[in-house]
Amino acid sequence: ANVVVESCSVRPEDPEERKRLRKEDKYGDNKLRCEEWLQPKALDGRGVLALRLPDVIGPCDDTNRLFAYWWWCVACVLTQGSVAPKVRQRDADQHLAMVYSEDIARFICSHLR
Repeated sequence: ANVVVESCSVRPEDPEERKRLRKEDKYGDNKLRCEEWLQPKALDGRGVLALRLPDVIGPCDDTNRLFAYWWWCVACVLTQGSVAPKVRQRDADQHLAMVYSEDIARFICSHLR
């Protein structure tokens, strides 16, 4: 199973590997770049917190990810008789993970006090 550990936030030394990973996951590369930008500020004694969240869904989410996923499951039931959507082989080890926006907002607010 794939897990996220702190060592995942270290870029590889090899420039070609960096390039390959950036091309494979530009979004993840940008998130890591943001953490790299924050790191010196944390070392200066400023409080910094980086939350590594999965997809955030809920009110004000204009991406329609949850709606699209729901329709994907409905289509699978109608065409395959199963809720489990078939995915491309290259995506077979990817897991679906979501958090609810209001839960995250409540968590952050509770830790700001």
